[in-house]
Amino acid sequence: MKLTIAAGILIGIQVANINLTFGDEKHNLRTKSAIGKAIRVVQASATEYLKHRECFSCHHQAMPIIALTYVAKHQFEVDRAVVAKQVEHTLSHFKKNKQKYVQGQGTGGQVDTAGYGLWALHAGSVTGNEWTQAVVDYLALRDKNRNFWRRSSDRPPSEASHFTATFVALKAVENYGTPKQKNEFNGKLSRVTKWWSSTRAKDNEDLVFKILLGENLELEKTKIQPLADKLLSLQKKDGGWSQNNELKSDAYATATALYSLYESNYLKASDPEFRRGLNYLLDNQKSDGSWHVPSRSSPFQEYFESGFPHKKDQFISITATCWAMMVLSVPVP
Repeated sequence: MKLTIAAGILIGIQVANINLTFGDEKHNLRTKSAIGKAIRVVQASATEYLKHRECFSCHHQAMPIIALTYVAKHQFEVDRAVVAKQVEHTLSHFKKNKQKYVQGQGTGGQVDTAGYGLWALHAGSVTGNEWTQAVVDYLALRDKNRNFWRRSSDRPPSEASHFTATFVALKAVENYGTPKQKNEFNGKLSRVTKWWSSTRAKDNEDLVFKILLGENLELEKTKIQPLADKLLSLQKKDGGWSQNNELKSDAYATATALYSLYESNYLKASDPEFRRGLNYLLDNQKSDGSWHVPSRSSPFQEYFESGFPHKKDQFISITATCWAMMVLSVPVP
């Protein structure tokens, strides 16, 4: 696991020229259009969300920040004012709850909130500070005697995996831990590795984040390759992936699978499996730029419209849309 301290500030990510190379011009234009529409609907909904809620959310702050900065690096134009506002809102959450994190209490969402929040801040180029240090202190206390970090709820797919929680926790330590904090985590890293080796992935979410976690832990490729092979074998005839064996393909499962395999270098953008996955996403995008994924989570707060389509399914759908536009922005030679 490579541990480095994040540095820098939110810098310009608005790029005017799109310069991607795909296999053919028709696919190229279609993909550009799909990403452009996704960017617009995500930015609009993230902005609208702040009018209704003061709390931080993974689906309307963390994922939009991560996705918008990701596609900007691949030369797509995004509204950096929207990103900056979401970064500011995320920082405000950690500032207001500093003592809760220092005392090990955390906030709603627990490790998922802490991990995704710091992932978003790092994507937004926020320098480590007293508030990020407080969150890392919280992660040191949370599940101190366990070999992994627990999910805090059972809200599938994005908040239902110990592998996801453990991955985002260690990513937070990697990005924002001070040298002293990182030294204190060294003992747990070996325990996480043992847990990783002995714990079976039960569904797509587990498999996706077990691969990403294995890479983060810098495990041998021979240990991770069977997981990548397994995930590849689960690609369906339509080119997509499903959250589990009982469900149909959807954008969330497909995009996260592609992201995991691509970012971990087990699948190239030129590989036919990757292209089939991209085509599935392109074929299933809605005209408004979103992807619709039915929610499997029980609602726990009063319903409100965030400006994103799909009513009660809006939270998982915006999350899926963020993942989808990220993998679609990868240049395909």
